[in-house]
Amino acid sequence: MPPAHRDQLKIYRLDLVWDDDGNNPYETLSPEESSFGFDIARKREDARRWLQNPIRGAWCGVGLPIADYSSAAIAGDVLSQRAVGALRDVLDLQRGELYPMEVRGSKALYWIYRIWEPINVLGMPIPKVLVDQVKNPVFLPNVVPPAIFKSMHEVRRWVTQNFVDRVEEAGLTGFDFQYVGGTG
Repeated sequence: MPPAHRDQLKIYRLDLVWDDDGNNPYETLSPEESSFGFDIARKREDARRWLQNPIRGAWCGVGLPIADYSSAAIAGDVLSQRAVGALRDVLDLQRGELYPMEVRGSKALYWIYRIWEPINVLGMPIPKVLVDQVKNPVFLPNVVPPAIFKSMHEVRRWVTQNFVDRVEEAGLTGFDFQYVGGTG
């Protein structure tokens, strides 16, 4: 990882540890419990209509135990109660929201964190279709993003060094960070 300049803020891509066979480790339980409306919702208000009850899912990971940060076959990031407790003050709840999720076979409470409003942190044209990974990002000058955010350029969440430090200090599992670049 290249050294940061004095005022440079390190940015990472938030990824996760996949199951050994590469499968998404969650599945929805049945069509009537499906989160389809939540998945396609483009605004908070639309999602709230679909979420009068917690989203339900089942852990079906073969090679991994359920972690503090896990993949889901739904729009958003699945966080354990422990992760939410450790990260609540750095989650951007102005642009995103937490929704309860019940996981069959687990007594623990899980949450879906969905960021509704992406932000522009790159001095690059905004694509019509989000890409999996931006190659050679060029950050806008003097940009100071929140600790976790959704870029207007990429499908995955990006985080700052502060977020990475908080995850490591709390000993949270399932998070994987790939260095993207530095601002400034």
